[in-house]
Amino acid sequence: MANKSKKTKILQGGWSVQWRYAWKNVLTDMLRQPLATLLTVTVITISL
Repeated sequence: MANKSKKTKILQGGWSVQWRYAWKNVLTDMLRQPLATLLTVTVITISL
């Protein structure tokens, strides 16, 4: 239930809040999967 209210808050909060939460989610995913992140960053760096 707490998650639902959090999500509605995010939706009502506007773009800046949504982006902040999106980045937070991306960062937590990165921390959760360090190897995959390292590979992704390496590939992106090489392609640049």
